[in-house]
Amino acid sequence: MRLFWVWLVAMPVMALGLAATSRSSPAPAPHSAHKPDTPAPSATVSPAPAPSMAKHSSPSKSPAPSIAKHSSPSNAPAPSIAKHSSPSHAPAPISVPEASPSPKSAHSQLPAPSPAPEKNSSASPSPSAPLPSPRAPFSGPSLAPSPKISPPPSSLPHTSIPPVFPPAGETPPSVNTSGSLVPAQVAALQSLGVRLPSNPCAAAQNILLCDNGSPSKHLLALQLEYCSVDAVLTTSALAELTTLKALAFLDCPMLPVHVPLKLVASLTSFSCIASLGKTDDHPEAPGLPGTWLSKLNNLTEIIVTDVEVNTSALGGVLTGLKHLKQMRFSRTNITGVLPKTWPLNVTSVDLSDNELHGAIPAGIGKLRHLQEIDLSNNRLTGHIPNVFGKINKLQKIILGSNGLTGPIPASISSLSSLVYLDLGNNKLNGSIPESISGLSALRYLDLSNNDFTGPLPFNSSFIKTLNTLRVGGNSGICYDHKVIKSKFLTDVPACDSSGEPLLPTDNNSPASAPDVASAPGGQIKSKSTSHHHGRPKTIVSAVAISLGAIMVLIVLAVVVSRCRSRKY
Repeated sequence: MRLFWVWLVAMPVMALGLAATSRSSPAPAPHSAHKPDTPAPSATVSPAPAPSMAKHSSPSKSPAPSIAKHSSPSNAPAPSIAKHSSPSHAPAPISVPEASPSPKSAHSQLPAPSPAPEKNSSASPSPSAPLPSPRAPFSGPSLAPSPKISPPPSSLPHTSIPPVFPPAGETPPSVNTSGSLVPAQVAALQSLGVRLPSNPCAAAQNILLCDNGSPSKHLLALQLEYCSVDAVLTTSALAELTTLKALAFLDCPMLPVHVPLKLVASLTSFSCIASLGKTDDHPEAPGLPGTWLSKLNNLTEIIVTDVEVNTSALGGVLTGLKHLKQMRFSRTNITGVLPKTWPLNVTSVDLSDNELHGAIPAGIGKLRHLQEIDLSNNRLTGHIPNVFGKINKLQKIILGSNGLTGPIPASISSLSSLVYLDLGNNKLNGSIPESISGLSALRYLDLSNNDFTGPLPFNSSFIKTLNTLRVGGNSGICYDHKVIKSKFLTDVPACDSSGEPLLPTDNNSPASAPDVASAPGGQIKSKSTSHHHGRPKTIVSAVAISLGAIMVLIVLAVVVSRCRSRKY
């Protein structure tokens, strides 16, 4: 009987102990939205077996640079002055710059054709034809800090080049439309297969621009686009077009011919988009000779894209182009190393998507007027030279998708005008300099898919000024989740007490801070609150079990007492 009463008292005590134990034990941690850091597949840089003419499918490093295919009208009979309606195939720009223009920003990203020029493209107008000189778009977003920079996949794609001419039916107010084009130039255009109205200069056109002469006018700018496969470029036709200051070709399978010296002296802008050589649409054609380009020695702007250029070294082409201010050789399969000497007045350099190899020369530091440089998607190796800090006008540095090694040069942190920095998809190592957070103008920063290590040295106030931040794909970096909260860092693990990334636990939970989780939409929420959600229910359940056990024991005691009384 005594054992029964001991058991009767012990059961409630055990139930209360169970409740206390349940209260002190934390609930299992919920599954975090934080994902382990996984490097992008574009981080690997491998040499290409052979040049390819296939279109780039992604901005990541590919085996060989490709020639992007331009979609041109099938069986186009001749170049036409009618404005193309498709915005994706906007014609190349024709600019009529002065002999010494001084643009504030080169290669700004431009929207669809518009009567007004882009704000950042501020070349000086020509006295005879006051239309602004356009700038070919760069791979990155606009340099203006105010608009949001759309995050590209690894690196920003090249876009079609918009025309400088206003929409059909609109005429630049300062251009005199009276008078007619001189008959010799009309005949030259007709020999090139260009269909002209009775008075080509009477209305705004998207392929030609006339001066203000009266009664006879001369051509200042000409763009030949979507040419017939039967069209032939002749020296005699060019000899009648020596008043041109800007000449552009867009999807023209013509072959280059000798350019008269008078036209060479007049031309200051030249554009060649998928024309005058081997392209995707015309793989049987020979490449565009680099020596032919180098003879256009009065150019201040040159754009050559989506056509194979035959040259053993880019330096040989630039030797004759000493007056260049803007240069773009993109997707041209140019091989060799970067030149040691450059045109000293150049403001924009785009050599992306080629087969350039070797190191970046320190001579780039002498380009004191340089504002933008894009060397992405090549096979460059070695350290980034510590010379960029000497170029205080730099606004864009794009070196992504190469094989660059070593640390980030300290001099980059002194570029107060830098807006866009892309060093992603390389083999850079060491720690990320804390001084980068002092770049107040920076809006785009890509350090992803490298070998950086150590804690991320950025604070929340710096990260909030960025439109895009990419640091994923660096297995050795981490950050303090308690100090920094940002949607850009959901793939970066937290640091432990020694500053090393936290490793995943045995239950396959991600290596993240014990008290912070990433919520949908990039917001941060505390894990500790989610841990406590189940505790009140656990306590209530334990109390209920205890009370139920006590009631059962009382009932059993009553039954046993009655049985004993009947027995006696």
